[in-house]
Amino acid sequence: MAGSDPPDDLSPPPGGSDVASGVATVVATGEGGERPSVPPAALLVDLAQLLTTLDRALLDVDVDGVTRTVNQMLLDRPQGALLALRSRLERPTSQAARTQVVLGLIRLGEDALLREVAHALRHEDSSVVVGAARVLGMLRDPRTVPNLLEAIKTEDPAVGRAVIDALGAIGDSVCVPWLVAAAEQGFCVEAACRALGILGDDRARKVLVALQAGTDRTAALWASQALVRLEERTRDDEDTSSVSSSGPDNGGR
Repeated sequence: MAGSDPPDDLSPPPGGSDVASGVATVVATGEGGERPSVPPAALLVDLAQLLTTLDRALLDVDVDGVTRTVNQMLLDRPQGALLALRSRLERPTSQAARTQVVLGLIRLGEDALLREVAHALRHEDSSVVVGAARVLGMLRDPRTVPNLLEAIKTEDPAVGRAVIDALGAIGDSVCVPWLVAAAEQGFCVEAACRALGILGDDRARKVLVALQAGTDRTAALWASQALVRLEERTRDDEDTSSVSSSGPDNGGR
């Protein structure tokens, strides 16, 4: 799909584009290139308990369980969670479970990992790109939008769907022109309509109305669903504006 080149806010760290080796380097040395200091004894005890809990979830290959465990660790003991997740990043497990570990680390502020995932959008293996886009969609970090907009310039529909879904999940209106262009060009129309419906930006109305009136019944259905969401968003905005204008400063009760 054609489009202008967006800036790359999350430029990759020095080195190649191999995601696994890059992540391994980050885990081994830390973002600054120096080995992390040895934690105090109290933290080591806490870490042992966290590892036991995390390992139990990973061994069960229960993605929901891993997700709950990681989220609870982040909430209760973020310092110990950082060390526990780092130590288990390279442990063989399911891709979905590993994704939860990566997400946990990034949510703890591991921006080096976030850069690695964003840079994986340039990988030659489309399955890696799809996986990276899904992770970025789950993270919903607006800093990754330029990377995703660069990745949307693809002819691979699987990559296109994953990238567009991620942009819709992040919800940054800067991506609306790219999504409109995708819908106009017939590229991943379902995903584009879904994302435009989520964003609720009126700039999408013209292309959605055109798709709704077109001969492609499937595309018309997707466009209709997006227009319903767009109208709901418009009504919500109008209701919010009405409540604001009728406040105490404007004579409301």
